[in-house]
Amino acid sequence: MLSVRSSQDISMEREKTPPYKSRSKYLVFVIIMVAFTILIIEVFSWATGQILIKKWSMYAPPSSPEERTWNYTEYLSNRDPVLGWPYPREIGNGVYDEVGARPSPDFPAAQHKSCISVYGDSYTQSDLEDDSKTWAESLARLLGCRVANFGVGGYGTDQAYLRFKGNEDPHSKLVILAYFSEDMERSLTRLRDLLTYTSWYSFKPRFIINEKGMLEHLPIPSLTESEYRRLVGFEDPPFRLEHEYFNPGGDAGAVMLKFPFSFALLRNIGYYKFRAMFQQTSEFYEPNHPFRGIEIVSGIMDHFVSEANKRGKHGLIVLFPSQEDIKSFQKTGQWVHAPLRKALDRKNVPYVDFAPYFAKIIDGNNPDDYYRNYHFTAASETLFAEYLYNHLLMKGYAK
Repeated sequence: MLSVRSSQDISMEREKTPPYKSRSKYLVFVIIMVAFTILIIEVFSWATGQILIKKWSMYAPPSSPEERTWNYTEYLSNRDPVLGWPYPREIGNGVYDEVGARPSPDFPAAQHKSCISVYGDSYTQSDLEDDSKTWAESLARLLGCRVANFGVGGYGTDQAYLRFKGNEDPHSKLVILAYFSEDMERSLTRLRDLLTYTSWYSFKPRFIINEKGMLEHLPIPSLTESEYRRLVGFEDPPFRLEHEYFNPGGDAGAVMLKFPFSFALLRNIGYYKFRAMFQQTSEFYEPNHPFRGIEIVSGIMDHFVSEANKRGKHGLIVLFPSQEDIKSFQKTGQWVHAPLRKALDRKNVPYVDFAPYFAKIIDGNNPDDYYRNYHFTAASETLFAEYLYNHLLMKGYAK
């Protein structure tokens, strides 16, 4: 038999649960759900941030490498006051010979005068362990004379130029400044740790375009250890170094993964390394970029050639392609460094670009097969030495 509830019964039940208690329970439920949703978003944002950090697409304070055996005080007392590195005590210890060049097995500095000197980063110095297999040494054998290799790993174009400027190098009739695309970023920072996320204390000089439109040299910064730690994000409050763009909160958009992680993730959209995941070219090669990289780097190269001419030498710029440059070209048909070449053409700066020739050699194959540890293989270095030798013959630099 069905029972029928009267309106009076229903009214009595409602009176048993006061309205304010129902509203309170609902409010507690809403608060719990909102808190839970925020927790999920923050956990997801933190995990996403960790992935981006591993992909070099979000900033992280630099870690200390196991190989570093010095503290900050020792670093300040031992560094090169103009270039940063190599340290003066490293000259003549095996990595660098007595004149500061990479050792030459075929033409040692003590017995041979150099006919050519080369300056640049690790693409110049070479990542190969065998001194006899570097492109500079292969070129020396082709020429039959010493090629002094003054390349230094991690260098920006600014440091390479300043190393040449401070080097007497009386014998070389031809001096070469070599460059590859990552040198653009290095030439726009005063602390390479901000690019590598590794605490090497790698302060460096740099150049800017001053108010008069001229290239101006900024010497290597001298910071206290606390200022360094604040600059890279270890400590608060943040330290702002003039003309530095890549520090957390700087103009390059670097953001640290701090709570609220979701906000940090949103701000990270402005980080240039995050945007680079969706681009085929580097934004720093844009002619109108506010950091003025094209003007600075091409200006340094122009100064290098002019300084060589003042010394009665010939100056030449060499452009290297990275494996990422080759991959980008295979996809787009455009070179990342094309705006730099146009700037050099406008300034009438002599250069040789290995990229087009090397791309033809690779010809649709996997560029990774021609590189090791993001540098040339021994076979690729030999290819470049032969290419440069033929160019020098054609231009009359070699006979």
